[in-house]
Amino acid sequence: MKKTILLIIILLGTVIALPQSKKELKANITALTAKIELLNSDIIKLTNQNLILADDIEELKSKMAVLERQMPNTLNQSIPNNQPNISNNLHNNSPPSQVGRCKAITASGSQCNRNADAGSEYCWQHKKKYDNPENVKSGNQAPVNNNSNYNGHEIQTGPRGGKYYINSNGKKTYIRK
Repeated sequence: MKKTILLIIILLGTVIALPQSKKELKANITALTAKIELLNSDIIKLTNQNLILADDIEELKSKMAVLERQMPNTLNQSIPNNQPNISNNLHNNSPPSQVGRCKAITASGSQCNRNADAGSEYCWQHKKKYDNPENVKSGNQAPVNNNSNYNGHEIQTGPRGGKYYINSNGKKTYIRK
């Protein structure tokens, strides 16, 4: 009895699991092959577009090289003699009177990307902070020396008025008032 019940369950399982006929399977196969052909034609179109874009990139690179070769000549011709040559100032250590990159360090730890104002090493935003010693926050300015001693150590005054000396470990030791 157990064998017959098991045989009936197996037969029902196979009949339920395979409901599609051969016609339905053939229809699915033809639909899928049509989709494959469409995708292949799309691949061919995209490959052709990719080749065209690669040619455009090469053409633009060659035009850019020509313009880069012409650029130094036009810069030298267009700048009057009484103004500094900006292209030369970017590659050497220029004095603060010439235009260059701002030397301030941002909160993220990288150098500021703005150009420095004329007559300063800093941009419009950082000039207020670094060029005026009264506005410098703690840690941004070198300590001011007082030329006085404390137990054989030179006393220094920080930007906020605290007095300290550098101990033998190289650390700041503040002097109580």
